[in-house]
Amino acid sequence: MSNLFVLALLIGISNACHAASLPTTNNVQLFAERRLSSFLLEATARNSPRNIVCFEEYLPKLNQLTDEYEQAYGSCLNATANSKQRVESEVAKDRSNVEALAEDVCQLYSKCSTVVASADFFECYFNASEQAAVNSYTIQTTSKSKSQYIQLRYQTIQYDETVCTDTCKATYVEETAKTYAELDKCLAGLSA
Repeated sequence: MSNLFVLALLIGISNACHAASLPTTNNVQLFAERRLSSFLLEATARNSPRNIVCFEEYLPKLNQLTDEYEQAYGSCLNATANSKQRVESEVAKDRSNVEALAEDVCQLYSKCSTVVASADFFECYFNASEQAAVNSYTIQTTSKSKSQYIQLRYQTIQYDETVCTDTCKATYVEETAKTYAELDKCLAGLSA
C-alpha cells in the first residue's frame, strides 16, 4: 500500500507542478487538477497492482497532452506578437513622417522667437503659421487614418488569438477527458 501511495503522491505532485505552468485560464487548470485528484483518490482506495500499470501507461500520455497544449497555446501567443510587430512595421514610415512634420512645425516657430524687430517677428509667425497649418492638417489626417487602421488590425489580431487559444483549450480538454476515461477503464480493469 505504501508503494501505491508514494506513486500516487508523486503523480499528483508531477501533474500539479505541470498544470501550474500552463498558460491557461483557471478553468482549464482546475479541470485537469480535479480530474487527476479524483483518479488518485479512487486509485488509492482500490489499492491494486493494476493501478501502477495504469498510471505508468496513462501518466505519460497526460503529460504529453499538456506539453502539446503548452506548445499550441504558445504558438497562438507568438502569432499575436508577430502580427502586432508586422502592424508596427507597416506604419513605421508614416510614424516617421508625422514626427518629422511635427518637428518642422516646432522649428518654424522656434526660428521666429529669435527675431528681434517686432514687424519681422510677427511677419515670421504669420508665415510660419501658414506652413504649420498645412503640416498640422497632414499630421491630423495621417494620424486619424493610421490610428483607425491600427485599431482595426489589432481587433482582428485579438480575434484570431482568441479563436486560436479557445481551440487549443477545447482540444486539450477533449483529449484529456478521453485519456482520463481510458485511465478510469484501466483502473476498473475494463481494458488492458
